[in-house]
Amino acid sequence: MSRGPGAKERRLHNKAVRIRERDGDDCWLCRQEIDFTLTGDDEVWGPSLDHVIPRENGGTWADENIRLAHRQCNASRRDLYPHTLPGGAEGRVAVKTWAR
Repeated sequence: MSRGPGAKERRLHNKAVRIRERDGDDCWLCRQEIDFTLTGDDEVWGPSLDHVIPRENGGTWADENIRLAHRQCNASRRDLYPHTLPGGAEGRVAVKTWAR
């Protein structure tokens, strides 16, 4: 695997494409559609890759542990496990409404 300039970005992009094909266009936390045209770091409603089991708690970059989320929803969730979020074990909460 290439480790040159841009290699990390390509790997993350390829992972995001796989996860989007698997899960669709909705944020796994708030269930609202993600606008994939919002790509800048300051675009809070743009896409991000969220770890179901946070990396700080032993989560990995394996596809099974990754979901698409709005940047703001991902940031609001922090390192909480899905079952500890309001809305139950699936971790599906209206984050987009309370994160603003």
